[in-house]
Amino acid sequence: MGVWRDFFGPSASSVGLLVNPPNAPIRSPWTSTQLRRVVLSELAGTTPDVVSRLDAMRIPAVARARGLICGTLSRYPLTLWRYVDGVNDERLPTPAWMTSTKTRQGPSQRMLWSLDDMLFGAMSVWAVERDADKAITDVIRIDPIYWTVDPDSRGVLVNGQPVSDDEVLVIEGPQDGLLTMADDAIRASRNLANAWQQRVKAPVPLTAIKQTDPNAQLSDDEIDDMLIDWEEARANGGTAFIPPGFDVEALGAGQAPDLYVEGRNADRIDWANFVGLPAAMLDGSMATATLTYSTQEGKRSEFVDYSLNYWASAVEARLSQDDVTPEGCYVRFDISWLVNPTQTGTNPAQED
Repeated sequence: MGVWRDFFGPSASSVGLLVNPPNAPIRSPWTSTQLRRVVLSELAGTTPDVVSRLDAMRIPAVARARGLICGTLSRYPLTLWRYVDGVNDERLPTPAWMTSTKTRQGPSQRMLWSLDDMLFGAMSVWAVERDADKAITDVIRIDPIYWTVDPDSRGVLVNGQPVSDDEVLVIEGPQDGLLTMADDAIRASRNLANAWQQRVKAPVPLTAIKQTDPNAQLSDDEIDDMLIDWEEARANGGTAFIPPGFDVEALGAGQAPDLYVEGRNADRIDWANFVGLPAAMLDGSMATATLTYSTQEGKRSEFVDYSLNYWASAVEARLSQDDVTPEGCYVRFDISWLVNPTQTGTNPAQED
C-alpha cells in the first residue's frame, strides 16, 4: 500500500499528518474560487482577501460551533450493525480500527479533525491499511495540505501523486466548507470584531474642537499641539486643557450601540444557521422568549436530531459502503450516552 507505506511505514513519521498547521489553507477541493481571486488580485495589483481556517477560528461563534460539533461527536465510538429488517438489526463486534490504531493519532482525534476538515473544507481524506482480503486494518486522517481532489475524475492526489481507491477514503461533508460558502461572513465577523475593539479603545468615536470666539486665533503649530494633547488625554483617560475661546463636542456619544449589541448577537445567529446549530447554543438568541421557554431536554433533542445527526450522517453513510464494511452491514455513532438525560458515569471510552 503505497500511501500507508510512504507515510506510516516503520521508517516514516506521521507527525506532520496528524493536525492542521495553523495556516493550513483548507478549502473545498471542488472549487477554484479562492485561486481565481488570488490570480485576479495579482493582475489588479491588490492584496487578495482570502480567508483561512485561522481567520475563521478567531471568530468566537465559529470556535464554539466547531467545539460543539467536532468535539462532541468525536467523543462517541463507531459501531457496526448488520441489517435485518430495520427494527431488529444485529450489532456486530466493532472492527479494531474503529477503536484503536497503531499510529500516533487516536480514533477520537482522527474523527475530531476529520469533522473539522468537513466543517471548513467540505471533505476529509483518510489513508487506509488493508490486509490481503482488502479488509481495513488501520486508518489515519491525512492533513489537507497533502492532498487534492481532481474535480473531473474525482481521483485523489497525495503529495501531487495519484493514489488508488483502495489506499484512501474520501468522506464528503453534508455541505460546502465554511471557507468557501461563508467567506464573506468570515470577513464581516472579522470587521465587526475590529469595530467593537476600536470602540472599546475609544468609547467616544469622534470629538470636535470648535472655536467659539472669533478673536481666539491659534497658529497651525498651536492647533496641532492642542490636538495632540487632547488625543493623549483621551487615550490615557486623563484631563486636557482647552484654551479660552474653544469648546469640545463629542460626536456620536449618545447613539445606541446597536452594532455592538444586536449586531454581535445577530452575527452568532448567522453562524448558528451556517452550521445547523440552535442559536442559543452559541449564546445568541433572537428573543428573550427563545431562551425562557426552552428546556434542557428540548435543547438536547434539538442538538442531537438536527445538528449532530446532520454531520454524523455523512460519516456514517461513507463508512457503510462495501469498500469499508461487509455487504449488508452499516456503521453508526453510538450516541446513546448523549441522548440519555439520566447519565451515569462517563461517556464511552476508546482505546488509543
